[in-house]
Parts: sequence; structure tokens; C-alpha cells
Amino acid sequence: MGEKQKRLGALLLEAGFISDSQLERALARQRDWGGRLGSNLVMTGAVGEMDLLRFLAQQTGFEEIDLFKTRILPHILKKVPQKLAEQYNLIPLDLVENRLSVACADPTDHEALTAVARLTGHEPRPFLTTYSAILRGIHQFYLGVPGEPALNAAADVAVAEDQPLPGRGMTNRFNNAPPGDRLTALFHIMVRKGLISEAELARELGALAARRHALQQEGDF
Repeated sequence: MGEKQKRLGALLLEAGFISDSQLERALARQRDWGGRLGSNLVMTGAVGEMDLLRFLAQQTGFEEIDLFKTRILPHILKKVPQKLAEQYNLIPLDLVENRLSVACADPTDHEALTAVARLTGHEPRPFLTTYSAILRGIHQFYLGVPGEPALNAAADVAVAEDQPLPGRGMTNRFNNAPPGDRLTALFHIMVRKGLISEAELARELGALAARRHALQQEGDF
């Protein structure tokens, strides 16, 4: 278990947010499919991402940020390549003097922050956001694909545990959901079950957007 995993896992265990078995399940998924520990805890339903966000804000004192109300200049975005953003679940925001502000899902991830410092030569200054916001941000800022609204934390946990949402039947929820929400839910389930990776999904969305743009330029779409 890496140093970062020990720290985040220990913090959540001590606070009673997760059990030993939930941590082991997340670590097993991480060994099989990669990703960061926090995202695997969310994907396995051990903790809701909003609960994790609030917990980390309380534990670390870092400020929360709305990624989609923040203007990110192109030269700032280029400081962290898309591959690194996908690998470490973070997005650069701004550079003031030698401090590079980054939105991240886990400010205790010292490996990620060290990688950013080594690559950019700047001291990273973490701001907190959710894991799904980072994924949407990668699609939108790096790939030019508008992000779909993320499922809320309650729905994420309900799907992960194969339980109906409180007060609603699963069939009615599916029938009443807009087609875009159905696809978003399907993608969440496929990623959670390890059928596809977040990086594969992001690349495919980027390729689709590029093909659509090319067709529009040709007047055939």
C-alpha cells in the first residue's frame, strides 16, 4: 500500500466513513483497473463523492472550488498534459508568482502533487472539487466536449449497491429519465464495473467530437 493510500485510507477509517472491507475492495479495484484511491472508493460505493469532498475539506482545510465557474487560460491548461490530468485527477487553474493552483479530488495525494511540481517547476496549490467534476472538466477543457451533469451522490451509491433510490422504483426512474441521463448512468456503471476506463471514455469522446467537427466543416453533418 502506497504512502498516499495509507494516509487517505487511515483518515477515512478513523472517522468511521468506511470499513476495512470497503477499503480493501477499493484497493482491489485499484490494483485491477488503476486510478486513484479516492476515485476507487467512490466507484465501489464506499463513500459518496460529496461526502468525501466535505470530509477532505474539513480534514485538510483546503478551499472548495466550482470548476465550471473558473476561467482557465489556454497557456495554464498546457502546463499539465491531458494524460497527467487523467492519471492524477486534477486540472490546473491559475499561476500566481510560482504557485500553480490546481483543482483536485484529493489534496492528500502527495504523489500527484509531486508529479505536478516536477513537471511544471511550480509549487502546486490544491483546491478541492469532486471526482466527477474533474472528469467533466477534462472532457470540456482538454477535449472541447461539454460535460454531462454528474449523477448525484445518492444515485451513485444506490447504483453501486444495486438498491432502489428512496421513494422511487428503479423502473420508473429509468422510464422518466432523459436519454442523456440514461447514457450518463450507463457510462458510470460501465466504469464502476471496470468494463471501460475513464481515460478510454475521454479519448473516445474527443475522437467523436473531432469527427463531428470535420463533418460539419465538410457540410455533410
